[in-house]
Amino acid sequence: MISKRYIIWLTVWLVGVLFPLRWIGRYSESYEDWFDRLFGPEWLHVVSHFLLFAGLAVLLAKGFGWAIRPGPALLIFGAALGMGLLQEGVQALSLGELDRLGALFDLGVDLTGAGFGLAALAIWRVSRGARKEPLCPPTPWH
Repeated sequence: MISKRYIIWLTVWLVGVLFPLRWIGRYSESYEDWFDRLFGPEWLHVVSHFLLFAGLAVLLAKGFGWAIRPGPALLIFGAALGMGLLQEGVQALSLGELDRLGALFDLGVDLTGAGFGLAALAIWRVSRGARKEPLCPPTPWH
C-alpha cells in the first residue's frame, strides 16, 4: 500500500519539476535578480535538471517497491521522459519561446539524471544488503 506521505512527496516533487521558477521573475525584480545570480551559470542549470530527475527516479522506484528490474526501470525512464517533455512544454509556454536544441539537451540531462538515480539506488541497496534477489532476475531462457 502506498502511504499518504509518499503521495505528498511525489506530488511536491512533480510540481517542483514542472513549475517554471523563472516565471515568478515577471512579477518581482528582486526575485529575478536572485534567480539569475543563482541559476545564471549554465552548469547550475544542468546540475538542477540532473538532480531533479535523479530524485524523481528514486521516488518512482519507491512506488515500485524499490524494484530495479527492467520493467519498472523502463516505466521510470518513460515517466522521466514524459515529465521532461511536459517541463519543456510548460517552460516554452511560460517564456513564449521554444529553444529546440536546449530542450533536447535538457531532456538528455533529465534521462541521464534518472539513470544515475536508479544506478545510485541499486548500488546503495546492494551495499546495504537490502536485496536478496538479483537486481535483474534471470529470465526463463537463461
